[in-house]
Amino acid sequence: MLREFHGKGAIDSHPRNLWSDTMMSKLDDDHQVGVDGSTPDQIVPRDGRLLGVDAGVAWCETLSEAMAPVASLARQARRGLTVLTPDLEPMLYGQPVFLDAVRQLAIDRAGHVAVRILVIDASAAVQRNLQLVEIARRLPSCVQIAIVPEELAAECDAFLLADDAGYCLRRRIAPTRSQVDFCGPGVVRALRRRFDELWSRATTSSELYRLHL
Repeated sequence: MLREFHGKGAIDSHPRNLWSDTMMSKLDDDHQVGVDGSTPDQIVPRDGRLLGVDAGVAWCETLSEAMAPVASLARQARRGLTVLTPDLEPMLYGQPVFLDAVRQLAIDRAGHVAVRILVIDASAAVQRNLQLVEIARRLPSCVQIAIVPEELAAECDAFLLADDAGYCLRRRIAPTRSQVDFCGPGVVRALRRRFDELWSRATTSSELYRLHL
């Protein structure tokens, strides 16, 4: 169960699952046009959490519980997404909502690199999430994938950063437990610095495309 933290170090005495199966279903059903005909820019997340507005750390104990917050973070991002992942984990980054968010960012941010993804295991990435690799292949100026150097792979946590505000972080010592915050700019800045360091030493994604072909 995902448990929410209120304030510094405080745990909700009545933890609730903020990302239920019903919530996930609604995200999938409404990810293009809202039930009232609204566009994605106008849709308020079903759980009420707004990127860059609603602060507070919550925990997902499993990857399946992390699916909905990952989808919601991606769906609300307007400037960019940054991802560090072992192998383009399809449970998280192969979701239709996430893939549509990547495509939309590429359109809205044409001429800019809107999505950057670092992968640890390139061959596994191609086998597990071909759709995301194909998007990057078709939109290389907007969606870029690079490979973490092998000698640095053991040091890597896994995370998603949405704009300069929200994140979903999994430490390498607990790879299925996710820390989520929709407004944690300090953590986002620290994680982005680490990502940029890795990105500067990463190899290009041509290997991914060769494996794909």
